[in-house]
Amino acid sequence: MAVIRYDRSRQTGASDRALPVFAEQSWTSTVNQQDDQLARPGAGLPSFERSVLSLALRSGAFVWSEKKFLRMFHAETQTLLNIIWANPIATLGDEVLIDRLTGMEDSSRYWSVLMVLEHLAAVNSDIADIITSLNDDVAPEISRRGIAEYKPDPEVGSAAIDRFEHVSKTFESRIACLGKLVSRARFPHPWFGPINSKQWLALACFHQRLHRRQAQKIVAVLGAV
Repeated sequence: MAVIRYDRSRQTGASDRALPVFAEQSWTSTVNQQDDQLARPGAGLPSFERSVLSLALRSGAFVWSEKKFLRMFHAETQTLLNIIWANPIATLGDEVLIDRLTGMEDSSRYWSVLMVLEHLAAVNSDIADIITSLNDDVAPEISRRGIAEYKPDPEVGSAAIDRFEHVSKTFESRIACLGKLVSRARFPHPWFGPINSKQWLALACFHQRLHRRQAQKIVAVLGAV
């Protein structure tokens, strides 16, 4: 199967340029492999990049309000839905190899748009449970723990679209009902260590934005928009 690669010369859109600097840096992958030989799922991020992202996550959670994070989450979700609606359904399952984005494992560079949606649905469903439990000072019960367990099936079908839309709307409504996130309890992230409920919300928003950017790069390669 031919591998489709992302053209680095394509410019980012205005929406990307307006985003906070700390989450938009470009990093060079430290994985010394050819593009079609990806690192194993769960291999993680370069240590320096992980440290910077951890600091950005905690700083963002300290500065931004819950309402601002939810507005960001909603905007990123809407952009992803616009990408889906603007492209032929037949192209959304095509896997595309792109340059690694900040915060993205090397193994996640070769995905389709449907894989992106399936991944976000799984992650956001669990993060909503984590935030709700932490805000009640209850230990979250999450069956999936490792990053690799959230990698999507390449054969995922168009049902991923409905799952993504449903989970995203449910996430927003569940978190909005909680009001101010003030948990003292923490739950560990595999990369960023123990974080509280508001920091998990920040993570969900930055994660949604990361994969929105990935989806945009995928459809840019496919030439579908």
